[in-house]
Amino acid sequence: MVHAFVMTPHLQESEYHRVAEEVGTAPVDGVILHLCVRGPEGVQYVELWESEEVFARSAAEHIVPAVERALGSVPDEPPRVEPFDVISLVGPFGPTESRKIAWAGADAWNAHDLDAFLALYGEDCELATPSGDGKGHQAVRDFWNETMTAFPDSHLTDVRITAAGDQVFEEGVVVGTNTGPSRAPDGSPIPPTGRSVSLPYAAFHRVADGKVVASRFYWDQLGMIGQMGLM
Repeated sequence: MVHAFVMTPHLQESEYHRVAEEVGTAPVDGVILHLCVRGPEGVQYVELWESEEVFARSAAEHIVPAVERALGSVPDEPPRVEPFDVISLVGPFGPTESRKIAWAGADAWNAHDLDAFLALYGEDCELATPSGDGKGHQAVRDFWNETMTAFPDSHLTDVRITAAGDQVFEEGVVVGTNTGPSRAPDGSPIPPTGRSVSLPYAAFHRVADGKVVASRFYWDQLGMIGQMGLM
């Protein structure tokens, strides 16, 4: 469940900037939104985290040590926290351009629009999957055709996409029915089994000049073979 709150950490603006430098610009695991504003008692944070447990772990392992390094010690007065009782979360809005491109890829996949999917990739892109690696639009087309041939109704569900600069992380579940031929690792054809699969996947994308220049996909290949009834 999303953990959201307003925190008054009893820091002045100059102290906040010192702490922020120690925390660094790399995304902190589990944080959905961090907003720092000027309040009547100094700075205030508005934060959304994936869960209270993730927040507690990140605070202990990452944030509090950064405060100690920046200020020499943790302020004597503990921060005041006013939690939100979250009913629903939609967003965050205002996605980066790289995040928009990744969402467009998921939409193109679900629309079974190969041309739209290919248009998101640069001509010299690199692609890596459990089935093999390749380069350029031909590699992307081969990956698409192999999947859509074996699973003509393939679609993505529960998709989540986050981005930091030109780096994009995507995760979700790919669902489909094996009504078309697939191929074994040695390239020999495998007749369709008619079995349905529901397979979690993850992907890392790198975006440059408005195009995906590298994608690396991960999924449980043995799990997929098992769901297809081939082992």
